[in-house]
Amino acid sequence: MKWNGRWRSCDSARAKVKAVKQQMLKLQHQIDAFYDLLSEKNWILHDHLSLTVVEAILTDAPQDADRAEAVRIEHYHDCDRLSFMVCLLKKLPAMRRRLPLIGKAQEDSFAGRYYACVHVLLSVMDGFVNEVESVRRGLHAREAKDLHAWDSVVGHHRGLAHAHKTFTKGRSATQEAPVYELYRNGIVHGSILEYDDIIVATKAWNRLFAVADWASAREEEQQHSAVGPVSWPALAGQFKDAVAFLAEQGKIKSTEKQWTP
Repeated sequence: MKWNGRWRSCDSARAKVKAVKQQMLKLQHQIDAFYDLLSEKNWILHDHLSLTVVEAILTDAPQDADRAEAVRIEHYHDCDRLSFMVCLLKKLPAMRRRLPLIGKAQEDSFAGRYYACVHVLLSVMDGFVNEVESVRRGLHAREAKDLHAWDSVVGHHRGLAHAHKTFTKGRSATQEAPVYELYRNGIVHGSILEYDDIIVATKAWNRLFAVADWASAREEEQQHSAVGPVSWPALAGQFKDAVAFLAEQGKIKSTEKQWTP
């Protein structure tokens, strides 16, 4: 009976591993499909974004980037959902110190003061990145290669590092035509004049959460490097982390299903 119990236990473990593998493959497919649709518009997929939203985007607008962008904007400009994502930032001390400013950006965003929201979030991102690492450089002073994240969806080659080109792109001549990208340098230095719109503001929120995920991934990478060579316990830990991520996404999905306007 002991052996039968052990075999049943092994069969159960194999079934769980198979189920997790299938879920991870589905996640990988969704991530690639998301970037196929929206990477040219420089949207970033981050851990704060529920997979329910990704599924909705891919279902509602599988071939329509403009419609997919509109769905993303609707998600960020739901007060409760945005507040939930902001609440998740509390786990980062350097971001927690900036929550009062982020709260003001929320007020500006929902009041339609997009110009103010953009400026506040740009300052938060620069200050946050400057604080979280020993090398004191704000986000605007980072190169794209500095923003590759270990073991995180923001580390996708069409994710944060890919979108960073809009952040650092120079704008010396005054530009009066509307822009729909987060051109940090041109906005902060006053050479871009027409950025007061919901798309740029939403991309600022999107970038904020992506940067937070990048910082978390960098911290985990440093901890992983300090542990030493990969061992079976370490692999088991990574498997546990994958299961925990899927469980957390399940909780977020369940909460969203229960929520009503």
